[in-house]
Amino acid sequence: MTRVPRERLHRAKRKDTGEWVEGYYIHYRDMVHQIYACGIPTRRGESCSMFLDIDPATLGEFTSLRIKKGGKDSVKIFEDDILKVVMETPNGKEIVECYVVEFVNGLFLARKMNTNKIAGPVSNFAATKNFGGNSFVSCKIIGNIHDNPELLRKANV
Repeated sequence: MTRVPRERLHRAKRKDTGEWVEGYYIHYRDMVHQIYACGIPTRRGESCSMFLDIDPATLGEFTSLRIKKGGKDSVKIFEDDILKVVMETPNGKEIVECYVVEFVNGLFLARKMNTNKIAGPVSNFAATKNFGGNSFVSCKIIGNIHDNPELLRKANV
């Protein structure tokens, strides 16, 4: 069996502009926290790769999972994202729950908002049609804990 390595992509906010940037995380002692980002646009309309200083408090790893938006488009799921999951019970009632993506003991897990209850691996939302006896309807990213802390105070968004 051949093991396929997962992509070690990260996302964080730049220190200088506060903009989100994706790339490869570089950490040197406790002094340097950078992301090596590719495809950064220049003033001349070209793109380049560069090392960018980041706020380590906003650092989140790519889960290797994506949510389809329609057609071939998809959105990457990162650590600290907030997911809105819609399910339907066997009797047709719609359930809406929100989860925060966390990295715990080597796994990306979904923690139900406003609780310490772990619902299971984030991959359950991407791969299953049946979740705890309920039919899975949809999942979308509605924000993250850094840009949308107000969502953490709401049970269902």
